[in-house]
Amino acid sequence: MTFSIIIPIYNLQDSDVFAYFDRLLGSISNNFKDADIKESCLEIIMINDSPNQNICDLLEMVAQKYNLGSKIKLFNNITNEGQAYSRNRGAEIAQGEYLHFIDQDDFISSEFYKKMFVMDNADIYIANPYLYVTSNNQSKSFLKKKTIFFYERATYLSDVRFFCFSNIAVSPGQYLISKHLFEKVGGYTNLKNRGSDDWGIFVKLLCLESKIFICFSCNSIFYYRLHSSQGMKILNIRASVREQVEKIIHTKNIPIYMRMLMYFKVSSLTVYLLKMLYFIFYNRTDKKQ
Repeated sequence: MTFSIIIPIYNLQDSDVFAYFDRLLGSISNNFKDADIKESCLEIIMINDSPNQNICDLLEMVAQKYNLGSKIKLFNNITNEGQAYSRNRGAEIAQGEYLHFIDQDDFISSEFYKKMFVMDNADIYIANPYLYVTSNNQSKSFLKKKTIFFYERATYLSDVRFFCFSNIAVSPGQYLISKHLFEKVGGYTNLKNRGSDDWGIFVKLLCLESKIFICFSCNSIFYYRLHSSQGMKILNIRASVREQVEKIIHTKNIPIYMRMLMYFKVSSLTVYLLKMLYFIFYNRTDKKQ
């Protein structure tokens, strides 16, 4: 089993951004202490989306620091294209059987990959997400215990489709996906309003007729960094979701439940309905235990 890590890079010359990036590469390097994992990772593909910035010296410095020089491959976009484009470009270049897209400010636990690959031949490997708050350097689990209960018992992606009302994954860094499956759905959708391309790929995956085998690892921790300005992205993400829906909704052979899902994703009634559905669904589950 081989995999490629793909990291879109933007504004790396900023000192804060570089500090986050440094921590990410440090966390990847910690995983490579396991020789088998290091061998399984064929490459760390970096797509520079700030074409006016020369980041070669910065990359060389951090690559030497963590002994990653043999793994890193740098590619520059001609113009600023956004994360979806950069991820898709990285996927085209990647030689691994699986793709792991990580944002430059997030990071992973020290045995992330080792604990992830406990089961062979899954189509998607899903990690346990933690929210890391930059302002106080504190982290906390994103998933509730009952949510983890469902993920651990899920065999196919369709088993957790209910969670697509919010997000099956908080960020692409939370999962590894087979390159074959990624290419089958056409990768991430390029949007004018950026922010929901990672949500959209799960919608496209759920529309496939074939079974998608998933494996959830509670012990593989993905740290999603929250910044103080994170809340300001909400309006852009909502616009992004609407654009995503408009692109997908006209696709032929979309199941009725998926059309409903996409409607509720952008409806103002979503929060109220979700609370009702969670209450009913979880209560039934508790009674069965």
